[in-house]
Amino acid sequence: MANWLSTIALIVPYTSPTILPKLQGSAAAAGKQCSGPNSACGMQWFNPTYDGTTAIEQEMSAMSIFANTLVAFATPSSTSSSSSSYSAPDTPAPVTANTGGNSTSNPTGGQSNTGYQPPKQMNITGGDRAGAAILTLVFASAWIGYWLSKCGHKVVVVERFPFLRASGAQIDLRAQGIEVVKRMGLLDVIRGKLVEEIGFSFVDSQGKTKATVMANKSGKGAQSLTSEFEIMRGDLVRLLYDATKDRVEYIFGKLVESFEQEGEQVVVRFSDGSSDSFDLLVGADGQGSRIRQAILPPTTTDPYRHLDVHIAYFFVPRTEDDTEMSQMHLSPRGRVITRRSHNQHETQVYFMVRDESKELRSLPRAPLEQQKEFWSTRFADAGWQAPRFLECMKSTENFYTQEVVQVCIDSWHKGRVVLVGDAAHCASPFSGMGTTGSFVGAYVLAGEISRHSDDLVRAFINYEAKLRPFVNELQKVNPTFLRLFMPETQWGIWVIHFFLGLLCFLRIPELLSRFSSEEEGGWKLPDYPELYTP
Repeated sequence: MANWLSTIALIVPYTSPTILPKLQGSAAAAGKQCSGPNSACGMQWFNPTYDGTTAIEQEMSAMSIFANTLVAFATPSSTSSSSSSYSAPDTPAPVTANTGGNSTSNPTGGQSNTGYQPPKQMNITGGDRAGAAILTLVFASAWIGYWLSKCGHKVVVVERFPFLRASGAQIDLRAQGIEVVKRMGLLDVIRGKLVEEIGFSFVDSQGKTKATVMANKSGKGAQSLTSEFEIMRGDLVRLLYDATKDRVEYIFGKLVESFEQEGEQVVVRFSDGSSDSFDLLVGADGQGSRIRQAILPPTTTDPYRHLDVHIAYFFVPRTEDDTEMSQMHLSPRGRVITRRSHNQHETQVYFMVRDESKELRSLPRAPLEQQKEFWSTRFADAGWQAPRFLECMKSTENFYTQEVVQVCIDSWHKGRVVLVGDAAHCASPFSGMGTTGSFVGAYVLAGEISRHSDDLVRAFINYEAKLRPFVNELQKVNPTFLRLFMPETQWGIWVIHFFLGLLCFLRIPELLSRFSSEEEGGWKLPDYPELYTP
């Protein structure tokens, strides 16, 4: 692919400003992976550190991307914006033996400048228009980018991956998040991408069903364990990207190295050495946010509330027995296995374990093979379909592990830098409201910015004041409940199965769904008609 792109840029010079930054971003990512023993190159270029894998194909791919960024892309002399990693050389096209190259081809070839446009300038103006740099994680940042760009603000989304990461496991919409999507006008589009999950069942080590909670598809009342709006993360990412790409500028293959606040501007320095100034910097870079780390006071203690639970999720080939009814299996020593099938070819697998060891918190930073080895050892005797899942895990490429935490900090902003989504208030998967929390937070932040674009500090204060009660509700996860739900003994599992079976026999979950409010904690979603009224 790198060879093809570089060849196209040589033959059609005006494509160079588009192609070269992408090649350079990939090369920079590959370079960080080529830091193993004897400069061995890993496979996962999106990982900022060597992933511990070795193979000749990986070495060849890295060599290819490095070589193709060394090609002299000759275009008309121009001044490149600091927002782009491309800098056009001053040598007129084409480069020949007389101008530093060794070409013996037609000296008049490639001299036409037809269709060439210099790289787009990214000078962000102040006044009544807020220039926003929405940094990393397209999934989180696209939501606020949608609203701000709709109000006429210039929005730039910077994603550290060299491409759109349209992947990930199953997520859902609930409560106030559904209303936010309605106001975006995207509810019908999302309905067309939903996963057909009919409910959730609890099974024993032999696969026998002990209790089943059906999805509430009535459109009334509260959602059950399965939401009416279950969707794959990748589908939602593509949907958001398609809805914003014409009015939001996306830059892939970069990450933020540092930033400084200078008066009414935030000067951001990127990983490729470039820099740019913005009126506003939004950190949407997830629970491990580097932006959050940079704005917290030095005396701040650990921003995480550790729930002592760790999770791994990956995809395996689907079998005939993998139905649209999701299944959960409890195993002694605080282990849980969940299976969910989202299409005709793949099944999602989730491993969860309760472990209070502080040493285990570093597992997500370990090489991939070491991560898989941990889960293989811990779940070797977990029962049910553990042998099948562990065997498939060895070869799966779509694998991710993390510690389950909540992010709890006193303030979500400093000056003109503000946090949103998991970077500000990660609620953890146990809340069932992580995606909804990000949607709602982006909506409230955009609404306050639209009302106070001439006083961003006031906008941020209002954003926190209005959203904090909602976040406090989301983060009400009782550690005692987690210990009970993830028991250490087979006796504890029997007790859970007995009570769940009794509740389902009496149709208690169904009645609770039908006659409960879907709104989380009774918190009312603020109204910002200026965001969605034509």
